[in-house]
Amino acid sequence: MKEDYKIEYKLEIPKKTNDLKAEIVSFLNSGGGTILLGVDDNGKLINEKIKEYKKWEETLSNWIINAFEPNVNHLIKIYPNERPFRIEVKSGADKPYFYKDGEGFNSKGVYLRVGSTKRVASFEEIQRLIYKSRTHKFERLVSLNQDLTFTYSTNIFKEKGLNFDLYGLQLYTPNKEFNNAALYLSDQNPTITKFAVFQGITVTTFLDKKEFSGSILKQLDDVLYFANLSNRKKVVITGKPQRDEYLDYPKRALREAIVNCYCHRDWTLSGDIKIEFYDDRVKYFLLEVFLMDLH
Repeated sequence: MKEDYKIEYKLEIPKKTNDLKAEIVSFLNSGGGTILLGVDDNGKLINEKIKEYKKWEETLSNWIINAFEPNVNHLIKIYPNERPFRIEVKSGADKPYFYKDGEGFNSKGVYLRVGSTKRVASFEEIQRLIYKSRTHKFERLVSLNQDLTFTYSTNIFKEKGLNFDLYGLQLYTPNKEFNNAALYLSDQNPTITKFAVFQGITVTTFLDKKEFSGSILKQLDDVLYFANLSNRKKVVITGKPQRDEYLDYPKRALREAIVNCYCHRDWTLSGDIKIEFYDDRVKYFLLEVFLMDLH
């Protein structure tokens, strides 16, 4: 078996120990993987390295406790009694992970797995890792509002032949309280969506404006309905038996753009989604943050 994005071969712990720490970090920040020690580049066991296994076990056990941040005790397992020596690394939820180099955050110690190699994460990639970690934690935090109902979401699931299972959907905390993910799926969702249609290409003249509230599933259904109504159709009569019809925006592209507003927004930010139709474009906003401009 060759090295790939899930497996790495090492003859030994290198003298520059940060090289192996970086391999471990790359798996923590990506999809997890396996590192085999005491093998050549093709994964073949090198028997004379077996005598090093005890020393490797001591070194790696110390690293697991002291060499990485955030805590990785539950994410790294070593198997020194196997041949070859195996290190199993799980993907962590508290990204970005890094190996320590002094006190505080070490941006140079943040690595990603790319194919069969590792590389230092860019500033933008580190930001994305932080964003995903923060959003994941926020969804699991206890909702300040515990008086929640799920009438709309339950009906939508029922129409699809599915059971709206609060436990299966992980909408409870370990203490059986509703979390923030439950809040936004509930009928009491505190955010709203603002929808506006303007005449021309400026905000001078309103043709229509609406506000949608309730579960994010309800808001999404309402927005898609009115967006399709506002998606103008042009009819061209040609010499062919049938006429040609054109929408301002392909239905699939319009749907994808609108759904992304809900799927990819940062729910840790307070504010409402705003969708604006102009004669030449559609814009999507969260507060004053520009999300998308569909031409």
